Amino acid sequence: MKFNSTFIFYFVFIVMMMTFNFSHAQETETQRKGCRIRVYRPKQGSDYRFYSWNYVEYSVSSGCFKDKRDRIDISVINVDGEKAYNIVKNGYLKKTSRRIRYLINPSWANDGSKYYVKVTVNKRTSGNSGYFTTHE
Repeated sequence: MKFNSTFIFYFVFIVMMMTFNFSHAQETETQRKGCRIRVYRPKQGSDYRFYSWNYVEYSVSSGCFKDKRDRIDISVINVDGEKAYNIVKNGYLKKTSRRIRYLINPSWANDGSKYYVKVTVNKRTSGNSGYFTTHE
């Protein structure tokens, strides 16, 4: 049985369009009613010295605010996925500043190691920063 190349092209095209529409619809739905967190600092490739003060800057969408008991955790995570340091532990989302200062301390930071900052709201939704390196 011989297939016409036009028929095969249209069949593949229709399947691809259906896949695109389904994935786009899912993404739009989560953006509309979901909680989105964006972490602006530290940026990818930043290089920090020990005993220097640095900032975490982030934004939280309005979908994250459910009531006044919303909680936030901000932690420094190493490349292996283990917590190295808690910047904010179980703080109130409405009262926590969107720009927080923290110290690169050799008690948790190793020379030449890579880390990133993870911001978690209500223990469900999280956002990650870019990787940064610490050194002496």
